[in-house]
Amino acid sequence: MNPSSTYLKLRRLLGVFSLVLVVGLGGALATKRIGYVVTSGVSMQPLYHAGDLVIVAKADSYQVGEIAAYRGGAGKRTVALHRIVGGDAGGFEMKGDNNQSVDPLRPTSDELIGRAVVHVPKVGAALKSPLTRAAVLLVVALALGLLIFAPSSKTVRQAPAAPRPPTAKEAWKALVVLDVVLAAVLGLAHLRADTPAAPPPEEGTTQTGALAYQANVPVSDTYPTGRIATGDPVFVKLLSNVGVTFRYSTDAPPQSVTGTASLDLELSNASGWRTKFPMTTTSLAGGHAELTGVLDLPRIQAVADGVARTIGAGVGSTVNLKVIGSASVSVDGAKPVEYSSELPLKLSSTALTLDGVKPTATPDGPVVTSEKPLTPPPPPAPEPKDPSSDLRKALLVALLAAVVITVVVWPESDGDKGPATIPAVDADLADTTRIRVADDAALETLATTVNEPIVEGEDGWKAVVTPSAIYWTGAALPAPAPATLQPARRLRQAVNGSRGD
Repeated sequence: MNPSSTYLKLRRLLGVFSLVLVVGLGGALATKRIGYVVTSGVSMQPLYHAGDLVIVAKADSYQVGEIAAYRGGAGKRTVALHRIVGGDAGGFEMKGDNNQSVDPLRPTSDELIGRAVVHVPKVGAALKSPLTRAAVLLVVALALGLLIFAPSSKTVRQAPAAPRPPTAKEAWKALVVLDVVLAAVLGLAHLRADTPAAPPPEEGTTQTGALAYQANVPVSDTYPTGRIATGDPVFVKLLSNVGVTFRYSTDAPPQSVTGTASLDLELSNASGWRTKFPMTTTSLAGGHAELTGVLDLPRIQAVADGVARTIGAGVGSTVNLKVIGSASVSVDGAKPVEYSSELPLKLSSTALTLDGVKPTATPDGPVVTSEKPLTPPPPPAPEPKDPSSDLRKALLVALLAAVVITVVVWPESDGDKGPATIPAVDADLADTTRIRVADDAALETLATTVNEPIVEGEDGWKAVVTPSAIYWTGAALPAPAPATLQPARRLRQAVNGSRGD
């Protein structure tokens, strides 16, 4: 097999494979099976930084710990790329690695754009430019064209020839050009459909509760400031009563909020015993409330010991305490929303300590805070129908059809034709250097076999020149061989190397 023919065939196979790959990628983008996110902000640092490119892929299911993208805001035009930290049938809990709280929205599996599969740092900023994206598409189209097409010419014409019908190879090349054009137009249509960045998503109102304990004590080595704050141990030999505070607030319009807030104490121990004591209740004023109570530590221990003696458990064991702040809140007369937060404590024979939570520093001292939605975000405005959506689908169908037809009509390459034979020669006119062949078809077969061009003369003859003979058809060749054949010989020498005439 001719090495140049094998090389050409491999180039074309690689070109068609690349074309199919580009078509598949365009189809995946058009059908939203994959997408990309250009990151912004600091919510996912140190993993992602502003301007990174992250490829996401649609999945049938998602797991806690995976990073996924979803749309939010009015019209769902803003894309957030955060980690899944929890969730249930109602939706996933999403949170940025560098954020302190979970996202207000809880997207469902169907609402997730996809999970992160590829991360390319710093590239996303360049892709934001339409000129850059158009240049990338142009480079891809040119690369496909160079892979599929190979410059070759089997005929050098010296005189105008009569019009002839297109060959199978020319039709195939036209189909490949159509494939590349359709792929480029489909890519441009998809990129043009990208929605611009939108303002931050509109959020609903939230409610916040802050629980704390505190007490004043004599200054000593144990309490050098004379003040006990949330998180400090309370030693029962030095102090018997501890004050607790619950502050409730919401960012809803004050005039629209009504409801009540309560402060309660729950006791339990390892045996499973549990009881609850109400401490105080008050009405909200302008969406706010502050409630206070006192923990009588000796009385609490006495109640727990009495229960232990009754059930046969050990007296003086550790008692679990929960200071519970709750509220029932209505906005504009709507159905009340229940809120609750807890301050977990442990009371042993020596001290009262905070159990399993870390307080947050505030201007009023350390507190244990909890923030929950009061009203959901407003429903997004109906997303307008993308007028280019139908166009992209039609382009995708046309592109797939064109690729299928291109593969079906793939022309037979020179190397696939098998060994050729020298066509029949008119014996009456044959001599050592000038040989007449039967017809044009035979001459074309010969030209392919010896890898030489066909030259034409104004008198109507056609010829193929080889180092040993001139093969011709049509009108008789002038004698001696016409000077017009010399350029063909020089062309043959340039292609095949320095070979003597």
